[in-house]
Amino acid sequence: MIPGRLRQRTLKQIFNTLRVRSGRFSSGICRHDPTEIMVFVTNRCNFSCNTCPFTHASPWSPVPDVPDIPPEKFEQILDTYRGASMVGLVGGEPLLHPQLDRLITAAAARSMTVNLSTNGFLLTEERIRSLLNLPIGYINISIDAVDAEEFHRLRGGSRSVYETVISHAALLGSLKQTARRPVQVYLSFVTDALNLHRL
Repeated sequence: MIPGRLRQRTLKQIFNTLRVRSGRFSSGICRHDPTEIMVFVTNRCNFSCNTCPFTHASPWSPVPDVPDIPPEKFEQILDTYRGASMVGLVGGEPLLHPQLDRLITAAAARSMTVNLSTNGFLLTEERIRSLLNLPIGYINISIDAVDAEEFHRLRGGSRSVYETVISHAALLGSLKQTARRPVQVYLSFVTDALNLHRL
C-alpha cells in the first residue's frame, strides 16, 4: 500500500488490509472481507474482442441485455464491503456508463481508491481531462498487442483502432501530470500462444 494513500484509509480498511496480508499464506479459503473488489458497471462495449466472453458465448458469458449498474446499487455494494480499500471499475467498457463520474466520486467518498480499466478508445483529450479532475487512483488501458495486425487479430475492428488507442494512451501519459492527485497509468497485455513472444 502506498504510504500517502494509507493516510486516507479508514481504520477498518487499514485493519482489514493487515489481516489479509498476515494470513494470505495460511488459508486456502477467504474468511475475511476483501481488500479489493471489482464491479462490472456495464456490459456494453464498443469493441468485439475475440478473447472476450461478452463477444463469444461461453460458460463465463454474462447474461445479455443487463442494464448499466445504477449508482444506488453501486453504493450499496460499496457499503457492503466497507473494509475494501480499492474498487475496480470494469465492464464491458466502463467509459460507456453515463454516470461513471458519480460512481468514481461515490467510491472515493468511502476512502476507496478507484481503479478504472478501459480499452482506451474513448479516452479523448476532453474525457482524459475530466477523469483527471476526479478522485481516481489508477487508469488501466488494455492494449494486448504491439502492432495493428496483432491488435486486429485479438480485438477485431479496423487496423486504425490500434493507432487510436496508442495515441490516447500517450496523451493520458502526458496529461496525467496535470491531475489534482497522483494517478497511476498501467498498460495491460493479454497473452496467448501466438503473441507470448511479443512481450
